[in-house]
Amino acid sequence: MLSTKIILYLLTGLSLTSVMQSSRQRFDLIVHNASCRILSSTMKKFDCDCTMLKRGNYVGNMAFMYNKNLASNAEWHAIINIIHSHLKTAKPFKYLDVRVNVCKFLSATMHLPILRMFLDEVRETSNLPFKCPLKKNYLYSISNYTILSEYLPPYTPLVQFNLTLNTYDNRRPIAKLFAMGATVKRS
Repeated sequence: MLSTKIILYLLTGLSLTSVMQSSRQRFDLIVHNASCRILSSTMKKFDCDCTMLKRGNYVGNMAFMYNKNLASNAEWHAIINIIHSHLKTAKPFKYLDVRVNVCKFLSATMHLPILRMFLDEVRETSNLPFKCPLKKNYLYSISNYTILSEYLPPYTPLVQFNLTLNTYDNRRPIAKLFAMGATVKRS
């Protein structure tokens, strides 16, 4: 007959295994498409792509050039809309809607871990100056930016999403990046 002590060790081990498994990610991030559009003659070049290396692991590239120095009031406006994948009658809702001054963002120190991780990766993979101005006729690029499922917290729900990143110069739209994707059950 098993002693009480051994039974307690077995139960503790089983519960720890269960807790560890529940904290692991059970989803993959899937990017369906990404596109870049020029909306104004202020933008001379704007190209982007997102390539899947394996399920949940992508690499992104972007190249852009301006026809004039970007104004000190230039802004990036990020919008993320999501739809819960498991709800049949779900309507999209705005998950994130944030506008930032480009100059302030480039020179900022991020305190939120996910934003710091994003900015650190941009700094490692780009030739952005991290101060203004962003100059005319200079090719800025982000090369081999890593996008991994592991960047998202393990409690991320299964959703479909679209991301829009608009660039404004003197309050006029000059460029748009658009991406669609989903978080799906890991197979």
